[in-house]
Amino acid sequence: MTKTFHRNLFLNVNQYQLRVIMPMMITLVFSLVFIGIIYYLVLHFNISVEESRRLVLYQNIIPVVLILLSLFMLLFVYWIYTLTNRLLGPFERLIRELDEMLANQREWKHLKAREGDEMFEQLIQRINVLIDRM
Repeated sequence: MTKTFHRNLFLNVNQYQLRVIMPMMITLVFSLVFIGIIYYLVLHFNISVEESRRLVLYQNIIPVVLILLSLFMLLFVYWIYTLTNRLLGPFERLIRELDEMLANQREWKHLKAREGDEMFEQLIQRINVLIDRM
């Protein structure tokens, strides 16, 4: 009897998710750093009196933009994480279960879609037909 596997949705990032999430996170972090550098440069340059009005505007706007961009980054990464978890989690489970069957660590029986894995239902039906033919 094999141990039942339950997926942990909290901070469970598989190798396929890393390929999707990491480039987006790196891009967003570089954007935050770039805006932070601009803010630093605006604060530390000697600016004439005419430009002081613009400086006050930049000093007020840039921190708000940094905060909003940080919040956007967190929401975006969370959304991508949940989306890829819904798409790639079932794929990883199917691969693991098929590998267990091929290694004779598990009996050859029909695969079932878990709740939320409806996207793979047609693929699972076809795999089950192949299992029946064996």
